[in-house]
Amino acid sequence: MPLPGAENSAFSVNHGAGRNMSRSEAMRTLDQSKINADYEKEGVLVNTDGMVPLDESSGCYKSSDEVIKAVTAAGLARIEHHLWPLSSIKGTDERGWRKKKGKGKRHTSKHY
Repeated sequence: MPLPGAENSAFSVNHGAGRNMSRSEAMRTLDQSKINADYEKEGVLVNTDGMVPLDESSGCYKSSDEVIKAVTAAGLARIEHHLWPLSSIKGTDERGWRKKKGKGKRHTSKHY
């Protein structure tokens, strides 16, 4: 919930934790089967096929706890509820127009 101090930031509060790992690093270093298993173990449904987009997985982002502490310590907001994701549905690009840099390959939904 915003606090009066939020006026100092033009009432702009983080909508996410911020990246900790680049998308390309995630694709190079993370293990798809391990990430999928971690999400399944936590009971979080990701997409209808269970495939977690590696570059959007939790390890790619800063700790939300640290970000929340910074926002509350700055007097921008107070915690009203603690939430946990039940699902994360990511869009797919069925048009296949995105090209992978340097390789000319086209991405479709099966790449995500």
